[in-house]
Amino acid sequence: MTKDKTNILFVSSKKLGTGNVFKIPEGVKKINTNLSGYTNIENLIIPESFEDIEAKNLPIYLKNIEVNENNKSLTVENECLYTKDKKTLIVCFDQDETVELSNVLENICDYAFRLARNLKVINLPDSVFSIGGQAFSSNSNLETLTIGKNANKINPIFKYQNYSGKVIIDSQNPNYAIEDNLLFNKDKTELISVLKEINGKFIVPSTVTKIGDSAFHNQNKMTEVELPQGLKSIGNSFNYCSNLVEINIPNTVESIGNNCFSNSENLDKIKIDNSKDKIQGAPWGAVKGNRIIEWLK
Repeated sequence: MTKDKTNILFVSSKKLGTGNVFKIPEGVKKINTNLSGYTNIENLIIPESFEDIEAKNLPIYLKNIEVNENNKSLTVENECLYTKDKKTLIVCFDQDETVELSNVLENICDYAFRLARNLKVINLPDSVFSIGGQAFSSNSNLETLTIGKNANKINPIFKYQNYSGKVIIDSQNPNYAIEDNLLFNKDKTELISVLKEINGKFIVPSTVTKIGDSAFHNQNKMTEVELPQGLKSIGNSFNYCSNLVEINIPNTVESIGNNCFSNSENLDKIKIDNSKDKIQGAPWGAVKGNRIIEWLK
C-alpha cells in the first residue's frame, strides 16, 4: 500500500489465489493492481472508503459485488456497479440473458459488460450518451444491442472483435446511423466503425468522405479494401489489419493519420494517385516504411 494505506499497489498471488472472496480493507480508496487473472474470485466486497475501480481489472469470473451502504462514491443495483448517482456504469456482472439498467444512466465505461457474458439482449436507455471502448467485446452471445436517441460519443471499438448479433440505433438519433453492420455519422459521410468481420475484399460505401480512427481496427481477415473517389480524410484507421497486402489511395484524399497502418505487417504496397509528398506524414505507421509507397503522378 501507499504509506497512508489508501491505495493498494500490489496484492500477492498467495493472498489472491485462495478462496472465492476478496475483501478490500476499510480506508482503501483505490486499487492499482490487476485482479483479472484470478479465476477463483467470485465475490468482491467494497468498503465505505472505496472510490473507484476499472472493469478491466476485475476478476473475470466475478459474480457478485457488495458495496458498503455508507459508500459515497459507488452503489450496486440489479447486478451492476455504478457511481453513486447511477449516471455512470462501471461494470455489469449480471449472469442472465437480459439486464435492467438505470434509467438515468449517461456513461458506459470501458469494458463495462465484460463480466456479463450471457447477455443476449441489451437495451440502453435514451439517457445514455457515451459508450466506452470494448464495452461489449466479451458478449459473444449478444443478439441485439439497442442504442437510444441521445448517444453522441461512441468509441469506435465499443464492440471490438465481437461480430455477433445486431446493433440498432434509434432512428431519431441525430448523430449516428447503422446500415449493413456499419456505424456511420448521421449523413453517412463518415465511416466510424465496421461491426462485422470482413473476409477478403471490402468496398467502402461511395457516400464516405472520411474514415475515422480505428474504423477497421484488427480486421485481420481483410485482404483488400476499395476506397471511393471523393474520400478526403483517413484517420488511424487500418491498425492491425495483418492480411491487408495493398491499398490504393484516390487523388481526393488530403490527409492520412500518422499511425494509420501501424502493425499491418503484410502491407507491401500503398499506391497513391497523386504527386509525391502531396499527403504529409508518410509512411503513416507502415511497418515496411517509405519503400512500399508508390506515388502515381
